[in-house]
Amino acid sequence: MRCSHGITRLLSITGIPRSSYYKWRATQPQQDARQDREREIKEHMMAIHFANREFGYPRMTTALWESGLNVNHKKV
Repeated sequence: MRCSHGITRLLSITGIPRSSYYKWRATQPQQDARQDREREIKEHMMAIHFANREFGYPRMTTALWESGLNVNHKKV
């Protein structure tokens, strides 16, 4: 609806402050990048798990480090 109406008008109708909208809009690319990285880490973890089912978090963390992903053991 931004094409047919101004942002200020749409935000006033919905009751959202302009500053909140622009702050949300500025964080979107960061959130997308974070989700992509999380997905990549999860795929690597699942691949390692299926290859070595006996790995716990210490060995899984080491395997992720060896594959080039610097991941904290708490994430694993």
